[in-house]
Amino acid sequence: MARVRWTRSAHRDLDASLDWLERNRGPAHADRTAEAVIEAVARAAAHPELHASVGTIHPVLAALPSEIRRVLTRGRPRYAVYYRHVPAADEIRVLALGGAQLPPTSRELRRRRSTDP
Repeated sequence: MARVRWTRSAHRDLDASLDWLERNRGPAHADRTAEAVIEAVARAAAHPELHASVGTIHPVLAALPSEIRRVLTRGRPRYAVYYRHVPAADEIRVLALGGAQLPPTSRELRRRRSTDP
C-alpha cells in the first residue's frame, strides 16, 4: 500500500466541505462524508494505478500528466479525490477534493501539483 500525503490545499478543501456539511446538513452527514473520503483515499493508496487518469475524464484536464488521478467516494453526495501517484516514493499525494460533477481546472491542479507540499 502506498503512503498517503495530503497537501495543505487538499486539507483546506476537506475542512471547507465538512464545515459546510455540518452547518447545512448536520454533523452526522459531515461524519459520513469524512468516512467516505478516508475510504476512497485508502482505495487509491491500495491500488494507485487502478483509478482514472484525470486526462481521460474531462477534456479540460487532458493536458495534465497521467500520474494525476481521481478516485470517487461511494454513496451520495459523491466527491472526487484528486491525487498524484509517485511510484518512486511509493506514495500518493492528495491534491484536491471536490464535487464529482465539476472537475477542478487543469490550471488549479497543475498549480497544486507544483507548489503545495
